[in-house]
Amino acid sequence: MLREDSYAQLREMPIFGGLSDTELDKVVSLSTDVEVAAGELVVRQDDLASELFVIRQGKVEVVIDIDEKHERVLS
Repeated sequence: MLREDSYAQLREMPIFGGLSDTELDKVVSLSTDVEVAAGELVVRQDDLASELFVIRQGKVEVVIDIDEKHERVLS
């Protein structure tokens, strides 16, 4: 379950800003806080999506594979 400050942070994000309190409550009830260590892989290109990740603090590097030997940093 998310902490109370997480609820306020979600409300400020454009993707969640238009939700009603009831809808945001549902999102929060289905959410879990996860801490990821620096350098840890969160999701890999072409993985089957089953989760939505919201980065509330810190930075991530977004990389795509160009071919078997090359990748490109997007962000």
